[in-house]
Amino acid sequence: MKQKLILIAFLLQITFMASNVRSQWVQTTAPHNAWETCFFVDGDNIYAGTSNHGILLSTNSGVSWKDIGNSFFDTIPIFCFTKIGNTIITGTTKGLFLSSDTGKTWTTTVEYMRNIHCLAVIGTKIIAGGYDSFVSSDSGMSWTELDFHFQTNDFNRFAVNGTSLFATTSSVDSILVSTDFGSSWKRLGFIGIFKCIISNGSDLFVGRSNQVCHSTDNGITWKVCSMLGDFNEVHTIYALAVIGKNLFAGTDAGIFLSSDSGTSWMKFNTGLTDSISVTTFGVSTSYFFAGTDKDGIWKHPLAGLDVKQKYIANPLNISLFPNPTNGVITIYGAPENTSQVTIANILGEKVLELTNPHSSNFTIDLSKQAPGIYYAKFVTTNSVVVKKILLQ
Repeated sequence: MKQKLILIAFLLQITFMASNVRSQWVQTTAPHNAWETCFFVDGDNIYAGTSNHGILLSTNSGVSWKDIGNSFFDTIPIFCFTKIGNTIITGTTKGLFLSSDTGKTWTTTVEYMRNIHCLAVIGTKIIAGGYDSFVSSDSGMSWTELDFHFQTNDFNRFAVNGTSLFATTSSVDSILVSTDFGSSWKRLGFIGIFKCIISNGSDLFVGRSNQVCHSTDNGITWKVCSMLGDFNEVHTIYALAVIGKNLFAGTDAGIFLSSDSGTSWMKFNTGLTDSISVTTFGVSTSYFFAGTDKDGIWKHPLAGLDVKQKYIANPLNISLFPNPTNGVITIYGAPENTSQVTIANILGEKVLELTNPHSSNFTIDLSKQAPGIYYAKFVTTNSVVVKKILLQ
């Protein structure tokens, strides 16, 4: 009996060790000296923008990567991606480039656009920000320069919630918000220079120095969360991500995790070293990806994060417009493999269902429903995306 107990304990220990190995960070085969600046996940395609290796693409969950720019982008830093319809757009130091064939070929836009650091899609509009800001209403084929009313034009990050566009800059000591597609901006009154911003419903998170700040009312009021380590350890927060109930921060001392919206933090570096600077995050249906400052791309299985369902914060750039709405709302950017769209009220009761919409852009009519909050769920072959609708 004693020998059986020892054997069971040994097997449990081996199982636990194997589980730990499977759930830790693992370096992928991407160039180990690559400096990743952004990720874009489009179904099975995972794009990584870098500052020194162009655009990398993986179609097998990060097992292998290939340069899809045919060396054209190798000397051009890549800052951001977005997608509208079937067109992928990337922002670079030399302006915007568009691809309609999953990155096999790229075309450039107008010559005078330079240093595009961030992109956002709201309805049919694409907003591009950098040293200058632009808007397009025709899927990126033509652009109109916008008037930026602050001292310098240096947007570095965008976040979208409904029709509200939030921005951080390199010099304006506040978070900015626009409700007219970037034509005008106002300060939110929260002081600081911020490196990153993300939106998760009405929640906003921004990173500065070694602190994350959190708003639960679309930026009207803010809470300063606890510090990530001490000032001698963490100097800069480069990236933020929300997966389920977990908030992740990429820093110059690796990755930190909070399960209480930033009230407390713990290191999440198993498999990494504390000296790695994590500069960007990406989330697929199976893996959490971390891009670094010249230490390559790392990945962690979502199963090891205790994520109950693979709900990803709008990875496919699906947008709903107008939202809030009086009834009729247009869906933009639904992936081609969308098999089902359901609309449910706040009680979880289904009020509308579409099967195989066969279009990236389509309308739904909620005019016969009572005013309130509704949730649109988009089901594809490899992901589920949920968006909130406010019916007035």
